[in-house]
Amino acid sequence: MKKNKLPISCDIRGDIVRIISSMLDNPDKYGIYPTSKCYKELEDYIIEIRTQDRKKFEERMLDNLDIFHEANKLKMGDVLGFTHKRKHFVIKRDE
Repeated sequence: MKKNKLPISCDIRGDIVRIISSMLDNPDKYGIYPTSKCYKELEDYIIEIRTQDRKKFEERMLDNLDIFHEANKLKMGDVLGFTHKRKHFVIKRDE
């Protein structure tokens, strides 16, 4: 069964190509490619991307949590207008 793959942005693909190309363009005097250096660069790059994505996710979740707490203080009729102004999602309460 095939797993769904997320599309890779052009920026990320370009950075991967740059790292791999650097390795392939710089073999040592015996023709051995510096794979360890390449792997380290790729690992550092992946960690950087994951850290940036995690920070963005955390910021969105904190913002949504703030909206939820603020919306709980409002009457149900005001919730729709409040969330629409914030241009986020609509919070529905079961009351």
